Amino acid sequence: MTKHDGLSQFAADHAEWFARSAYLLAGDPERARDLAIQALVTTGRRWSVHRWNRPVEAVLSTLYRAYLVGPAEPPAGFPLAGMSPLGRVAVVAQFHDGLDPHRAAQLVGTWMPGALQEETERVRATHPHLLDLGELPATEPRPHEAIEAPGDSPWAAPWQADDLAAPPSPWTAPPSPAPLAPSPALVRLAAELPVAVPMDVAQTAPRLVLRRRLVMRSVFTTLSFAGAGAFVALTIVALSALANSVERAAQRADAPISEPDLTPTELDPTPTAEEPQLDPLPERLDEPISRAYQGFCNSDAPYDTRKPPECAQWRLVGKSGTEWRLDASQAAKQTTTVPDVAVSQDGRRVAYLDTQNDYVVRDLATGKYKTFAIQLHGSDPEFVSSRNGRYFAVNFLQSGADSPMLDFTKGRTTYGAWTMAITDDGKRVIDESMASEASSDTKIKLAGRRFRVDAEVSISGAALSPDGRTLAVADDERVITLDTRTGHVTKLRRLVDEDGAQEIDTVERWLNANEVMVRLSDEDDEVYLAAVDVHTGKTRDLDAGDLEYGDVLGAFTE
Repeated sequence: MTKHDGLSQFAADHAEWFARSAYLLAGDPERARDLAIQALVTTGRRWSVHRWNRPVEAVLSTLYRAYLVGPAEPPAGFPLAGMSPLGRVAVVAQFHDGLDPHRAAQLVGTWMPGALQEETERVRATHPHLLDLGELPATEPRPHEAIEAPGDSPWAAPWQADDLAAPPSPWTAPPSPAPLAPSPALVRLAAELPVAVPMDVAQTAPRLVLRRRLVMRSVFTTLSFAGAGAFVALTIVALSALANSVERAAQRADAPISEPDLTPTELDPTPTAEEPQLDPLPERLDEPISRAYQGFCNSDAPYDTRKPPECAQWRLVGKSGTEWRLDASQAAKQTTTVPDVAVSQDGRRVAYLDTQNDYVVRDLATGKYKTFAIQLHGSDPEFVSSRNGRYFAVNFLQSGADSPMLDFTKGRTTYGAWTMAITDDGKRVIDESMASEASSDTKIKLAGRRFRVDAEVSISGAALSPDGRTLAVADDERVITLDTRTGHVTKLRRLVDEDGAQEIDTVERWLNANEVMVRLSDEDDEVYLAAVDVHTGKTRDLDAGDLEYGDVLGAFTE
């Protein structure tokens, strides 16, 4: 599994748009280049989060906010000079990027459309020619029409191909008002940006993301061979500094930079591992599993993911630190960042897609396993389980297939809508907008009376409280709780005592009646765990052990 699949194609498809938006804000091609690259790199470092979750808007949001942090007045004579920085962003977001006022306010970070509207009216009074929405010539591009990916883009969802219709998507927000018509004056002004700038942005941004990842990977590779603690500390400092230096140098360079060849030079292309392989999982295991991770082969040679070589098989790590190969499981496909293995919270059961293409749940203590009765296979499976490990459901991220849920005790599979969480007695918690006729479904809506919650938070990582009355979800920096009986948002808590260097990836589980465990990561893909009090937002660090990006958490004890 690779974290940045499709990023290069995404950048190629949209670099011109982002660079032109940046040019309208900055009024200078070099400044526009830097802003666009910064926005793409920031989004690219969390590509697995943004890829299926409105990546265009993620880049635009980063672009607007980065500009507002360090705004500079455009050169004298530039048509957008003489506006306030927020006014300039308001105009570009609405009349070049085609966002409606509510969505523009959210991406800018004000969450108050009125503020943007006031700035827009000031601009309308001082620069009326810029907001003249006359007919745009047919030959001119309309920026907001590029939001959907071309059908042949590898990052595009399957239904974005020309001959496929989009099924209802459980992770798409409710429809917004129609995007505003672009201003012909702004579109023509943006088109004055030299063509070399977006070409440079498209080439440089993905390379910086990849280079950072590869350099940091080399840090960990070097550390694995380090013996002395002092040498380890010095290596971390030196190679981290090297990663920063490489990145800064690349950002300053005008000419394309050749990629270092970091691929293995093996004479034998067969995927292999650098160390002896682990034993397969025994038929019965009395030890709970603390985490699972995908094996790694030291060759790029392709292999059949249904019958992967030993080096590519999933690993299960017991509480004692002993590891085993999950040889009955398929390997994760290279085109997805979704792990197709799950571990119950007590570490006693494992769910996976087996080599016979069946979804199964295996009880480790008894060796028994139960198979999902799948009517229609979807793609990119994601598992959801009840706290007690009796129920497992599978959501298919890239298809309209219903979600099957297996009752391990009875061996029975039932079908329902996209499943956010499951109670210990088998009731599903779903978004009320999802079609479902099951009387056992607890339907909530992701919008409260006082707060607005984007529907994207329901994609994954929802955790149900021990009493089943509260659902916790998260965005990048807040934990959000909803009452499952009413669907109303009860709390939005921004993390306290966090320095902002880490962002929330997901809510893992509830630790007790007051605290949830969240997984965080920083720009270097380091993984952290924290306990968050849902009432106060107070945080405390938890020991993440050897947990890394893409690992699946199992049993956890403090």
